Amino acid sequence: MMSARMGLIVVQLLGALSLIPYPAVLIANVMGMAGEGPRGAQRLLVVAGYGLLSLYPLVWIALFVLGWRALRRGATGRAFAYSALPLVATLVAVGFLLSSDRSVAQIMSGEAEEQRALVMKENPLVWTILCTEGANRLPGATKIPVDAVVKAVRESDRLNDPAPPYGTPLGAALHNLKYKFDGTHYDSYQNGLERVVRALADCGARLSAEENEKLDNAWRLKRALYDGKITTREENPLVYKILQIADPSGPYMRHGEAPKLDAADQPLLNQPTPLHGTPLYTALRLGGSIGTTMVEKLIYDGARLSAEEGSEPAGAAALRKLFEQRPDLRTLYER
Repeated sequence: MMSARMGLIVVQLLGALSLIPYPAVLIANVMGMAGEGPRGAQRLLVVAGYGLLSLYPLVWIALFVLGWRALRRGATGRAFAYSALPLVATLVAVGFLLSSDRSVAQIMSGEAEEQRALVMKENPLVWTILCTEGANRLPGATKIPVDAVVKAVRESDRLNDPAPPYGTPLGAALHNLKYKFDGTHYDSYQNGLERVVRALADCGARLSAEENEKLDNAWRLKRALYDGKITTREENPLVYKILQIADPSGPYMRHGEAPKLDAADQPLLNQPTPLHGTPLYTALRLGGSIGTTMVEKLIYDGARLSAEEGSEPAGAAALRKLFEQRPDLRTLYER
């Protein structure tokens, strides 16, 4: 009897392991009940399913109690049957998750292989750049160390051949980069990814005409080649204020409104910073509804692009697109 009791305790403890992730399961179920989905009777079935799943700890407890009652009556087999159900359910769930993960990994690997065949046909160097360690743009693809990518860049004779839809080698390398709102590195991989961009620039790689007209490409290239400290907040507080539009934890993203301009901002309207440029250039680059509102405010207050920004393809294209949509701003800008 003592050995049966100990065995029952072990089985129930193993089954109780499924209670550890219960808080996360409960949150997921509540989100599932509150999320978008079918309406009417189907909606009731979905909600009922999530609700029942949320009650599994009570079912486990009831089975454990039934197990002990059966053991006291001498029904040892029935006691273990009751107590083993939570453990069996847990093992089935774990097996399903592992199988799902393998399936997802196989799917991603298959998709990556399809992409590799397409890109390699157009330009093998672009594929190498897409697989640069740290970029995480192609789940399932083999990651290539930065040193090997830089070596491939220096040995390639196809530095400017595009591979749609990823573009030229330089364009693909720029889109591997990831920065925080103020231009600081998002993670430790960015130093290596910048090395790839610098190697491409040193070897004569160029953006295509279409890529050259994108403000984000122009700024990313400037950032990747930038060696100085990022002191935008001190150089021009207005530029920093505008950059905060893109800060997920900042005041403007949370409230969905553009920053207000005050008297202290007026002397800074056309003062460029080494990395982010003028306030207007910064606002144009950020885009979005809040960024567009900021552009309008800046132009009305007298902000303009610098001569260099206005003459570069990206800056000129950004103004052209803006004025096509807002001819009134062109009139104001050109006064």
